[in-house]
Amino acid sequence: MFCFSFISFSLLFLCLNYLMLSSIVFFLPSLFLQCHMFNSLNDDLAEIVRRKILQAKARVYACFYLLSLPYVLQALVFAKKKKCDVRVILSDDPLNTNTVSYLESHGIPVKIWRQSKGQLHVKLLIVDNVALVGSYNPTFYGSQYNIELMVEVRDRKDVKSLTLFFDRLWRM
Repeated sequence: MFCFSFISFSLLFLCLNYLMLSSIVFFLPSLFLQCHMFNSLNDDLAEIVRRKILQAKARVYACFYLLSLPYVLQALVFAKKKKCDVRVILSDDPLNTNTVSYLESHGIPVKIWRQSKGQLHVKLLIVDNVALVGSYNPTFYGSQYNIELMVEVRDRKDVKSLTLFFDRLWRM
C-alpha cells in the first residue's frame, strides 16, 4: 500500500510539475513579450483578422501571399471608408487577380509583389499599433483546411519594426 501511494504521489507530483512548466512556457510570452498566440485548431483566424481590421482607427497594412475571403476584403473597404490608411501587398499569383480588382475599385492601393524579386511568403497584418504575424493566408482553403498560427504583437518597438519592414516592401 505504501509503495502504491508513494508511486501515485510521485506521478501526481510529476504531472503537476509538467503542467506548471507548460503553463509557464505558454503564458510567459503573453506576460513579457506583449503578444498573444492564435491557432486554427482553437480559433477562427478569419474572424480575428476581420474584427481586427474593423477596429482600425488610423491604418491597416496587409501583406499576404493570397487574400480572397470576401468578408476580410469588405472589412478592408470599410476601414478605407473610415479614412484609414489602407495598403495591401499581394503576390503576383493569378489567384489574387479578382482581389486586386476589387480592392483597387474601392480606392485601396495594392502593391503586386513580382516573384522575380523573390518569393513573397510574408503573412502580416498591421492595424494601428498591433500586428498579426504568422502562417495564415485569408482564403477559404487557409481557413477551412490548413493548420495555421498567428501571433498578435503589441510591443510598440516590435510593431514599429514590422511597420518599417512593410514600408520597405512597399517601396521595393
